[in-house]
Amino acid sequence: MPSFADTCRSAAPIDEVWKRLSDPSRLPEWWAGTPPELMHSAPQGRRVAISCEVSGLRFDWRLEPEGEGTRIDVLADVPEEEVLQLDRQRELIRRSLVRLAEMATAAPL
Repeated sequence: MPSFADTCRSAAPIDEVWKRLSDPSRLPEWWAGTPPELMHSAPQGRRVAISCEVSGLRFDWRLEPEGEGTRIDVLADVPEEEVLQLDRQRELIRRSLVRLAEMATAAPL
């Protein structure tokens, strides 16, 4: 299964980024792609798994404190059937990462 990873940094504290990442109602604010169907979060590890049952796409998000800000890591698994969408998925994840990082910094909850 093809996969890729991406990372972004936010000046916001980890708690501010986590509030947006882990709340399904806030997903449309920063998610750049088609809304996913499943979302599971693990508060202890600051991890969120987002997936689509139809396409089989899976995105594992992880937050780590970095100085006074937060490092946001994403690992994406793309099924063989969706390999032609790999570049598009990379672009959508990059946009989502940047939006999440900027929103958490600009407008704390």
